Amino acid sequence: MLPALSQSSQRIYPALDLEHFPDSVRREWQSVSKSERVQRVRTGIDIVETEINRML
Repeated sequence: MLPALSQSSQRIYPALDLEHFPDSVRREWQSVSKSERVQRVRTGIDIVETEINRML
């Protein structure tokens, strides 16, 4: 679980922002197996979590 970052008396919670993407990106993503998609997303989350923990 990602921790909240404290800044003064406020807490800043990490967020995942999913944007609209072109059809070419959708086709490329759909060509990747679901298990590989999950692994790629998990890797991205792990990287963000590592960076947040490094900042604390």
